Amino acid sequence: MGKKARYSKTLIDLWRIYRKGYAKLRLDPDELYQRMKSDLYQLYPPHQFPDKHSSAIAGFEMWFKDFSQETTHLYFVDRDLKYILREMKLTDLEGIKEYLLSVGEEKDVLIARINTEMTVVSYDFALHIPFEKYGYSFSMTLTEELELVLQLNDGNQTGAIPEDRYYRLYKSSDRDEKYLASVFRLAINTLAYMQCYPELIKDGVPSNIPEENVDRSFQVGLAESLKDSSSDTGRKNTPHFRKAHFRRLKSDYFTNKKGQLVLIQETMVNGKARTVHTASDLSKLETEEKV
Repeated sequence: MGKKARYSKTLIDLWRIYRKGYAKLRLDPDELYQRMKSDLYQLYPPHQFPDKHSSAIAGFEMWFKDFSQETTHLYFVDRDLKYILREMKLTDLEGIKEYLLSVGEEKDVLIARINTEMTVVSYDFALHIPFEKYGYSFSMTLTEELELVLQLNDGNQTGAIPEDRYYRLYKSSDRDEKYLASVFRLAINTLAYMQCYPELIKDGVPSNIPEENVDRSFQVGLAESLKDSSSDTGRKNTPHFRKAHFRRLKSDYFTNKKGQLVLIQETMVNGKARTVHTASDLSKLETEEKV
């Protein structure tokens, strides 16, 4: 019998702070929001601790959306899916932006650094990974200029990655910056994967964690084409895609799938590739491969 999966949790520190210091106050949501945010301003005054203040407020905003049940929770059925999506290149952010426009929520926000209010589209989701302690919380925002910005919390840090910064992180030799680039890919490719494989998205949480009965929770399965060398013995056998990526089909050649995001697999190490489209199709596509 396989080992029962334990799933990572998200925003652990903020939930602990809430339960320890605020839950007993029984404040209504607006009062709670103002009270907790005010306390953070006192703890990290922006003029004294600008970096800590920015990180603390961003993390709190993500937590409050989770508290208000505005966050979608995704449970990866197979741990390998995290590593597969994290390694895939990003080639078609425009396709992701179109998807974000369809699933995101439009709202007016104040951009503190430029003291300007603008309308954005945002989508908040959390990733829960089997056999890991910390999950990921993401807030993906599309600005009026259609710039994609990812806010993230991985259990240890909170930060923002605009799409133009991602390309700098990707090219960096610094270990921490390369890690942030990989998390950016994980978030973006998760949305692309969900659009490509809607049949693998099931309502609710895995059956072995019945205490987590929250709304907006989904299980995300692993596609058959990615299972060939998945292994419970370690990640060394996990399929590694050298040039696999998600791509939006624009060419009239793809009559029935034009406009859809699909998975392109060119070569695979430690696994047999069963593909949606193969390298021979690449000449039909209209966008340039990126990173």
